[in-house]
Amino acid sequence: MRLKFIFIMLFLCSPSLIAQSVEQKLKIMQKLELMQGQWAGPAWSQRGASERINIHQAENVYTKLGGQLLVIDGKGTDPVSGEAIFEAFGVISARDGLDEYQFSAYTMEGNHALAQARFEDDKLVWWFETPNGATIRYEILIVQDTWTENGYYLPNDSTGYHIFHMELQRQ
Repeated sequence: MRLKFIFIMLFLCSPSLIAQSVEQKLKIMQKLELMQGQWAGPAWSQRGASERINIHQAENVYTKLGGQLLVIDGKGTDPVSGEAIFEAFGVISARDGLDEYQFSAYTMEGNHALAQARFEDDKLVWWFETPNGATIRYEILIVQDTWTENGYYLPNDSTGYHIFHMELQRQ
């Protein structure tokens, strides 16, 4: 009888706990609202020590599931030919019980990164570890209608270096 009472109480209390969790997540996700919209502009990516690739980057950022997810759909093209150079799809969600985010990012080459993200001052910082123990770190700063993002490769045993930069305008 006691076990039955516990199950009934859990069932009755669960919707309020879920609603509270969703409400907390939505509050955390609201901090990302300024990212929503269509963005485009110049970017570059560093591949190896000497190869820098110029890109025209476009980002389409929108929410799903009533604001619980932020979707970032990005495409980088050659500024001259218009050929696709880079394509990525990312989903950001609030982490349970934390003022932080989980960021799943996928690329057209078949790569996937499960990254962590949080605000540091006015920047959204997201990062992930590579199989060789290094960290890839990106810093996003949005001021009015300009999205600036820089990426860094940070080996665990030496000073890192700049691998990515983009400066997009809201369209």
